[in-house]
Amino acid sequence: MGRNPNCIALLQWLFQDWSTHVRRLWHVLCSLVAQDYAFMRKYS
Repeated sequence: MGRNPNCIALLQWLFQDWSTHVRRLWHVLCSLVAQDYAFMRKYS
């Protein structure tokens, strides 16, 4: 492999993409939990 700039760039891009996906998933999860919590509070 060596010091291939294309490979490094690809790895950096993949890592960036992965972190943004995780962040997006985390936001979705948090909003779902918040909605669930509000629903439970409303109807309990």
